[in-house]
Amino acid sequence: PAVLVERFPDALARHKLLPQLVATQGANNIVNYMGITFMHRMIDAAGSPPSDIARAFIAARDVFDMEKWWHEIEKLDAAVPADEQLDMMRQLVRLMRRATRWFLRNHRCGMNVEEIVKRFQPGVREIASAMPVALCGSRRQVWETRHAHLLEKGVPDALATYIAGIDSMLPALAIIQAAELTRRSVHEAASMYYAIGNSLDLYWMYEEINRLQIENHWQALAREAYRDDLDWQQRTLTVGVLNASFEGSVDQKLEQWDSLHVEMIARWRRIMTEIRTMDTREFAMYGVALRELMDLAQATLHSDVCGIGDGSAGP
Repeated sequence: PAVLVERFPDALARHKLLPQLVATQGANNIVNYMGITFMHRMIDAAGSPPSDIARAFIAARDVFDMEKWWHEIEKLDAAVPADEQLDMMRQLVRLMRRATRWFLRNHRCGMNVEEIVKRFQPGVREIASAMPVALCGSRRQVWETRHAHLLEKGVPDALATYIAGIDSMLPALAIIQAAELTRRSVHEAASMYYAIGNSLDLYWMYEEINRLQIENHWQALAREAYRDDLDWQQRTLTVGVLNASFEGSVDQKLEQWDSLHVEMIARWRRIMTEIRTMDTREFAMYGVALRELMDLAQATLHSDVCGIGDGSAGP
């Protein structure tokens, strides 16, 4: 109970059953928020032991302030339709599932939850607060539509702002990495990340991957891998453009980048157009497209005008 934690912190720290108490609280937290199958899904998706998955979930929970937003949703009992509450909770669960998997993939050599929270939480909060300003193109339109819908249903503005942009919060961790690699502000990295996504229609690509029909276990794993690859290449593109000797605003930098890689960008856009016009879309199409995107990302990263060339942002 919280009152015991507040009144007797030293005694709890010396409790003989402290590890068991922590494990029980952690397990209850995971099952209560994420469901009984979450651990098995993460083991299957990431190949990590349960202890690492628990650490990654706790890190994701605290980095994204999940408990705060979850309680805000619970406060709306009888104030907004129940199906709206459930939908907002499902979106939070989806965010936690992706963030947990991201931490597992990016911290194979050990995971210190306290250090991860200190590193990522401030940047995630900054991106969340700047969300309406940083977004552009189709992402901005989706946010505005969802935000207006939630406000109409009686959801408070702060919660509506966060939930409306929750799919754009998924790349927050990659954006923070890009800011670290380029020594730029999180806001600048976020603006460039979303602008590149808008220029190359990567948000549309992401949603198309999400809509792929899963018929077997391997296709489920392939879809997860495609999403990971798309996030990774968009981060690599962001690092490459930010480290280039381009000048001016975000849009001006993108124009200079476009002129430097005209043929590769044109090829990517032709592939996107072809996918859009296909009546039947298969898994193999997205694998080929993502390979082309990787070539563009690596060309951007290793261009002569870039400031890094050690491949640290590559897959």
